[in-house]
Amino acid sequence: MLRSDMLLVARPETLTAVQDYAGDNDLFLADFGAAWTKMMNADRFDGPTGNVCDAVSASSDPDTLDGTSGSESRVWTVLTILLLIIVIFLLGAMAYRNRLDKSSDEKTKSEAELAGLPRCTLPAQQCSNDQADPKAEII
Repeated sequence: MLRSDMLLVARPETLTAVQDYAGDNDLFLADFGAAWTKMMNADRFDGPTGNVCDAVSASSDPDTLDGTSGSESRVWTVLTILLLIIVIFLLGAMAYRNRLDKSSDEKTKSEAELAGLPRCTLPAQQCSNDQADPKAEII
């Protein structure tokens, strides 16, 4: 038993409430439901932020709480989604391009190694076509 439970049965004025609720479950559920509703609505209608239902009635569209029209909100949503798709597409294209560059470098290197020829580090004009390093600097 918790300390709070022990305190409820320790005093005679709270003991009668405990016994009443223990004997009548419907009474407990009705009182608990009323107390729960009161707690959930405590600041909703007259709290420091005012009535939250006024924000909905002030809006031109009941679906939005920020005062924008529903069609304007939908346009911004569609534009945001399109921008997100474009960004994802560009990132994928960059990753694909990077992968292609790496595989072509590895392929060129492996072809030179398979041929048993040293890779030419001179510019393309000074090497034969199969050994030229396309990234070599021109002096």
